[in-house]
Formats: sequence, structure tokens, C-alpha cells
Amino acid sequence: MPIIISDETLEAAHLSEQEMLLEIALALYANERFTLAQAATFANLSRMEFQHHAADRHIAIHYDHDEYQEDRRTIAHLQHLRAQEF
Repeated sequence: MPIIISDETLEAAHLSEQEMLLEIALALYANERFTLAQAATFANLSRMEFQHHAADRHIAIHYDHDEYQEDRRTIAHLQHLRAQEF
């Protein structure tokens, strides 16, 4: 669904198009409507860039148990690969 935001609205808010996308993405992320990946994509930023903007606004990074378990599996896999190199 395309959303059209007029130039007048952007000017009234003192925001560029990119800044407006970021504002919307941050709001949706803060309210747990977007994942980190979705918010970053919406704002046309990398995940790391989006995380920096969220941190600047004191918006906590959402990190749940499933993501923690996935990170643990990834680390174990990388450690296994590294051990095979030696």
C-alpha cells in the first residue's frame, strides 16, 4: 500500500523523506510492530545503522530467547568450523 506524504508535510515537520522513513520505522520498532530487520529495510538502512539510530533515541534492541538460541547455535557452528581449520 503506497503512502504519499506531501512535500508540505515534510517541510512542516522539518524532515527529509529519509528522515520521515526513519521516524516511522523507529516508532513501529519501538512499539514492537516491526522487527529490527523490517525496520532497517523500511528506513533503507543496514541493521547496524538502524541500531545506532535506535540507541541514539534510547530504544532498546529487542532480543528474545529464540534469537539468543539462534546466536548460540551460530557461535557453536563457527567454533566448530574454526576447530576444523587447525
